Amino acid sequence: MSIALPLIAAGSILGATMPADTTDVPGDFPTIQEAIDAAGWGDVVVVAPGTYYESGVVFRGRPVRVTGGAPADSSVVAATVVDGQGLDTVFRFRMSEGRNTVLAGLTIRGGDYYADGGGVDCEQASPTIEDCVIRDNRGSGGGIRCEDSSPSSIECGCRATRRSSEAASMSGAPAGCCRSAC
Repeated sequence: MSIALPLIAAGSILGATMPADTTDVPGDFPTIQEAIDAAGWGDVVVVAPGTYYESGVVFRGRPVRVTGGAPADSSVVAATVVDGQGLDTVFRFRMSEGRNTVLAGLTIRGGDYYADGGGVDCEQASPTIEDCVIRDNRGSGGGIRCEDSSPSSIECGCRATRRSSEAASMSGAPAGCCRSAC
């Protein structure tokens, strides 16, 4: 026992990294929010196909990857739905989340918030959003709103998203950060 503790401490000092844990929704946790809350830095949350009725999902500044089971497979993405039921923005990034906070391979719909993006709202955060379909959301930013944010990548399809003037709002975001028809 006395030998193990110094080795663990030495690993921490030398920058040793622990492998990421993978959590399954709904297998390990019934909701995406509960899985994120239980995740450690660098962990992966894999969301199985199905419809999850959640809104106001936050990452709390954690570098966690939330992904559908096969982000490159459009039929799996279409079958892995997070529906905000018109209650709030579906996903919010507001605690300086960086590029290692990833949202991938999900269909995000049913978000509605008058002052934010209905599907995804980024404020002073720079997450990576890839291989998502963002549709049927309402809000001042439509499907996606980025304010004072620099998302490393927003690669998604936005369809039937409603906003008074456009489908995505990128105030303070770099030009071209939304590379799809948002």
